[in-house]
Amino acid sequence: MSKVNGVSGERIAEAILAGETDADRLASLCHWRVRAEKEEIMLALVGKLTDHHKFMLRILSA
Repeated sequence: MSKVNGVSGERIAEAILAGETDADRLASLCHWRVRAEKEEIMLALVGKLTDHHKFMLRILSA
């Protein structure tokens, strides 16, 4: 993805904040023009997300 604040990034951020944790479902939110492979996006979405991370994501998404 070229921008995390683009359409795909915003969709993924909103889903994460709504409680979605499944990397496959999150990757499926990407716009069809995203050049990265789905598997690559899924790998990027795997990790530990703390309450502080969610707090910061809310601030950056506003």
